[in-house]
Amino acid sequence: LRSQLPPPPPHQLHEAAKRRRGFLVVPGLLSPQEIELVHALWQHPSVEEIRDRKKTLNYRHVAYRMELALRAHGETLYRKLTDTMAWADARLWQRLPRSKVTYPEVEYIVYDVLKEGAPGVIEPHVDNHSAVTIVILLSDPSEFQGGINCFASPDSGDLPARMVQLGRGDCVLFR
Repeated sequence: LRSQLPPPPPHQLHEAAKRRRGFLVVPGLLSPQEIELVHALWQHPSVEEIRDRKKTLNYRHVAYRMELALRAHGETLYRKLTDTMAWADARLWQRLPRSKVTYPEVEYIVYDVLKEGAPGVIEPHVDNHSAVTIVILLSDPSEFQGGINCFASPDSGDLPARMVQLGRGDCVLFR
């Protein structure tokens, strides 16, 4: 990771009493052309379905690992994503400097109602061993229902969970 990281486009910081519960939203991180590149790279022969979810996790989606294709054939976009994640970490959590090495994993996740027979879902969970997670919406929100990202209350108290609805190309970064 580079030592000097450019900030992403304007963003919203959602702070919390516990730093690990804070998150950032970056509207318009990816352009339509970058989104199309991600869709195209998903079709690359090196991209394979992954089945690494815990058996106890309730989910209905198909995930594909695609960091190799993205790094090899979309290097500028790969750098943009890893830089954005490093910037978010420096801004909010400061976890990456403690790591001797990082292994970015890029998942392309498909929630397909017709194929699965029911709406896509994943129960509340924590992405284990992840220093930073970034979720980017690649679809137009007018083409589906749902897609709301829910985060724990900022103070572990009586405040409600925080919900984030992304637009196409928007991202949310969290731990």
